[in-house]
Amino acid sequence: MRSRAWFALGLIGLGVLSLIYGDFALQWQPVPASVPGRMYLAYASGVVMIAAGAGLLSKRTSRISSGVLLVYPVLWLLLKLPALVMAPQLEYNWLGFGEIAVIVAAGLVLFASDHERLGSASLRIALLASVMVAQACASPQSSRVAPAPATATATTIVVVRHAEKSTDDPRDPTLSAAGQQRAKDLSGVLQNAGVTDVYVTQYKRTRQTAEPLARQNGISIIERPVNNDNSATYAQSLAQEILTRSVGKGVLVVGHSNTVPGIVAALSGTTVPPITDAEYDHLFVVIVPAMGAPRLMQLRFGLAAP
Repeated sequence: MRSRAWFALGLIGLGVLSLIYGDFALQWQPVPASVPGRMYLAYASGVVMIAAGAGLLSKRTSRISSGVLLVYPVLWLLLKLPALVMAPQLEYNWLGFGEIAVIVAAGLVLFASDHERLGSASLRIALLASVMVAQACASPQSSRVAPAPATATATTIVVVRHAEKSTDDPRDPTLSAAGQQRAKDLSGVLQNAGVTDVYVTQYKRTRQTAEPLARQNGISIIERPVNNDNSATYAQSLAQEILTRSVGKGVLVVGHSNTVPGIVAALSGTTVPPITDAEYDHLFVVIVPAMGAPRLMQLRFGLAAP
């Protein structure tokens, strides 16, 4: 009973935070800002958690609450499946799925204890299966890169297109003289911005755009290739990785004219206009707070586009 009470109080606390900040609990994140009625859904989620948690504290309502806690996390688990199917190679997709699977397992335990007549072999098998799935999804972090800890600090992401390219290689050109100058300008603009993580694609022009800042700050460049196979999911997958691996940090993303708008939209929930081939001076700043909706600033840097 004591463990049930602590679990119930935890749910109530998460629900209260959702109501205070108008955002979803961390276990359910990320929830794109573009979801219609996102804030109201967050409030509804908070109310469900508070009601379910409070219900567990009373014998009269415990059965109803345990039923809710069996169904509600399963729905969230199903919402996590598309990202898992589209990008199974990304560890954080499995970790997010595993975190909710743990809650599903807890819901099964509560449901079984409140419905003893249903505590059959089939229910025990389902419980064991859910625990095994949760463990399998959550355990890889011990042998691979550990996810960033939860933090109250906002994540600040600067997204730019690569600088001007030369004509030395039609398939993978380097930066032109103008592009090299723009890369230096970018380094100057972000000199005191606290950037610690830099993401680029496999192309030379994106890496060369980021190199002056990376050298200046003494940081490594993270390469995330984009190709025909992952182009449809690239922006969303990269956004999810940034908000997991680089949460609470300052981040620079260097992309291409056809990837930058999608990345900005995935991070901020705001659609930005397409970038023309002649435009290299856009600088998008997305601030993602620990709780609340992301904010977007659209700026310019370096020599203005013609």
